[in-house]
Amino acid sequence: MKLCKLYKNCTPDKITQKFHDGHRAVDIMGKYGEDIVSPFNAKVINIVDSVPEQVIDTSLEDLRRGYGITLQSIEDPSITWMVWHTLPVFAVEEGETVLQGQPICEMGNSGFVYEDGQYVPIDLRTVPPYKGTHAHVELYINNEREDYLKYVDWMIPIEVSPLSFIEKIIRNIIRLLKK
Repeated sequence: MKLCKLYKNCTPDKITQKFHDGHRAVDIMGKYGEDIVSPFNAKVINIVDSVPEQVIDTSLEDLRRGYGITLQSIEDPSITWMVWHTLPVFAVEEGETVLQGQPICEMGNSGFVYEDGQYVPIDLRTVPPYKGTHAHVELYINNEREDYLKYVDWMIPIEVSPLSFIEKIIRNIIRLLKK
């Protein structure tokens, strides 16, 4: 299995926290609002675009994640991929099929985020330089967390159409009107 990188200009030096026993995910920094792309051909199985819709248990784990999206591999349904701390702007809808490298959401700083070990308050996240901007990436194979980086092929090209931005805006206007 070869996964593409998180966004068009993503490089290994953008990784801020690798997968390890205390952090069974990968954190990758990027530019606020940058398109995050699908790592493989997938079905969108969940979008969290409203914090009140999240089920908040005593651990506050759902709120901690902020906005995010979950994809399931078309080729192998035992593989799921999640990205958290996104902006609540999504280029896709639940149930939609997406292709590897297709924009799905935007890099953000929602949920509980830290920068240099310090919690970033909301008021510092909403103005440039948008402190705490990063993505938290989780990969599951047969319901077991795996290191996303072991499967990334950094050479897979990502071509984003200029029209995808317009499509994303229209989809989000429609989504807001439905609420």
